[in-house]
Amino acid sequence: MKRIFTLLFLCNAALQPSIAQPTVSTMPKAGDAITSEFAHTTGIRPGATGANITWDYSNLVDSAAGTTTKMVSAAGTPYVAHFPGASLAAVVGDTLYSYIKTTGGVQGSLGLEAANEKAVYAHPYQGLHYPFTYLNSFYEKDTMYFDLNTLLDTTILIDTIKVTGYGTLKLPGNTYTNVLQTMQISVTEARTYIPGFGEITSPASTDTSYAYYVEGQPGSILNYNINSGTIDVITFIKNTALPVHFISFSATNNHSDVVLKWQTGDELNTNVFIVQRSMNGSDFKEIGKISARVEGSSIYSFTDKNLTAKPMVYYRLKETDLDGQSFYSEIITCKLMGTIKVTLSPNPASNQVLIKGVSGYANLKILNLAGRQINSYEIKGESIVVPIATLSPGVYIASLRNGNKIMNIKFIKR
Repeated sequence: MKRIFTLLFLCNAALQPSIAQPTVSTMPKAGDAITSEFAHTTGIRPGATGANITWDYSNLVDSAAGTTTKMVSAAGTPYVAHFPGASLAAVVGDTLYSYIKTTGGVQGSLGLEAANEKAVYAHPYQGLHYPFTYLNSFYEKDTMYFDLNTLLDTTILIDTIKVTGYGTLKLPGNTYTNVLQTMQISVTEARTYIPGFGEITSPASTDTSYAYYVEGQPGSILNYNINSGTIDVITFIKNTALPVHFISFSATNNHSDVVLKWQTGDELNTNVFIVQRSMNGSDFKEIGKISARVEGSSIYSFTDKNLTAKPMVYYRLKETDLDGQSFYSEIITCKLMGTIKVTLSPNPASNQVLIKGVSGYANLKILNLAGRQINSYEIKGESIVVPIATLSPGVYIASLRNGNKIMNIKFIKR
């Protein structure tokens, strides 16, 4: 389970032309799709705070497969009955559903649920209040009840969010003006009951994260977490605007096959979708066609079969109208990797744990029970030894991502 909150070379603000303080009022709504890319953190520094800043993150480099969050109407989703009053659901990877209740200018999180885990807030967790602008601040205290199989966890959350800067943000391929920067300081304390072991209270921990927002986008366009003064995880929006006909476009690996799915909105005189693939991100070849169904909105899928192992495959769609005009989707990526069949031992442990059974490249994060990242690692073989001697006694989560597959393993640090 993870709470999703889921650099720069600084320019002298005095040399930048003055801009008006921006306001962000765009709240996520059904139909929005946000794809975040993980980036390498080496050499990347936290951004300055203050007025009229230029943040330059244009040299960020992808480090892992992207994650797409889709906003859908809560009605009809698998777990909506468990979250009364929910109007929206944020769907991650078609398996994890986070439920939202909108009241006025606030979107309150009710909790989240997947096949084997569930988290519920004591009352709707309210972070940002819309609209917001420079120097606004928000405070939230809540309790989250988390159930993972037979493990029960209660976490007290105390969050302070401040809008700490505004200016211009440079990301790979895009430059955004009138951007707002927020800083979130989160204090958490967790109590976990483990059958046969008893209750463990984890010491209170404090985490700091930053997010950047711009009017017109249904979520943050850059996020990073701070650990001991340095960035330990960073995500950004590479393509924030899809062509007018595309609501979403995703790729999921399935052994040697890749399943492509896309949703359109407001189709008019659409003729055909041409699926294109590239092995280098620039030279695309046609691999299939799907005829358009109807005018309006539709969901499509296509399976690219029997691919040989490659570190990365790139896809895009070429939509052609009846009048011959063509439009391209964004370019998405998919890594061809095996499934995760992982063991962690020993458990409980004092100094280190051995994680083995990974097939292909994987990303490993060590999280506390509130979903805050403690450390991260890249696994390029079948196993990894993770040092845990410096962790405080308590319960932690080893979260592995292999392509679009995620596996969470709880372990105890003595």
